[in-house]
Amino acid sequence: MSKTSNPNRPSQRHQIDMKSLAVLNRLGDIGIGGIEQRLQGLKHDANVVSEQVAHGFARRDLLDVTFEDTERVGVKMKLPGAPFGFAVVWFPMASANNAARMMLQEGLAPGETPSHKMARSAITELGAMVAAGFVDAWADTFEQEIDVGAPSPVQATEQALVNTVLDEGEDLGLYVSSAVRLPAYDISLNVLLFPRNAVMLKILDRIDVRRVRP
Repeated sequence: MSKTSNPNRPSQRHQIDMKSLAVLNRLGDIGIGGIEQRLQGLKHDANVVSEQVAHGFARRDLLDVTFEDTERVGVKMKLPGAPFGFAVVWFPMASANNAARMMLQEGLAPGETPSHKMARSAITELGAMVAAGFVDAWADTFEQEIDVGAPSPVQATEQALVNTVLDEGEDLGLYVSSAVRLPAYDISLNVLLFPRNAVMLKILDRIDVRRVRP
């Protein structure tokens, strides 16, 4: 989970005003609604509780104070169109096990333990659903289709996972993070959207604030 959410200079070339900071937080809330809508199509009792909504700017030299050095498992997905960038969904290890059981419970015999391959596939599928729901909610808000690429399974510390995103391009670092919990299944997860800085700031500059009001 991210521990900071208050940088107001995403890079030396870009600045973000206070109105846009408020919009970023609201977009995190909107994304959670999209997650719940998507997951309740899978499980009727998959109610989603918001734990934390944050935004920030990931800097390589501050990853150790911004993200945890704790292993996570999940997915990374490319956004091939605006706002470009990447979506990352990660689960704590205990939650990943619970997520696999939730996804596989109807296909397993009582007491049967899923194989590692089955569990990883189930977590990847769930992570992709979470990311797609989050992004779909943004697309509805922007009244613009947002494509999401195929999910790539990931497992590493939070710091290492964010570092792999930063390796993908120079205009990355700004992020919106939503931490949520599924109480019925004892699952916690984080979804982080890393749009291209310049593209996201242009969107924030143009967006009608009334679209993102509670």
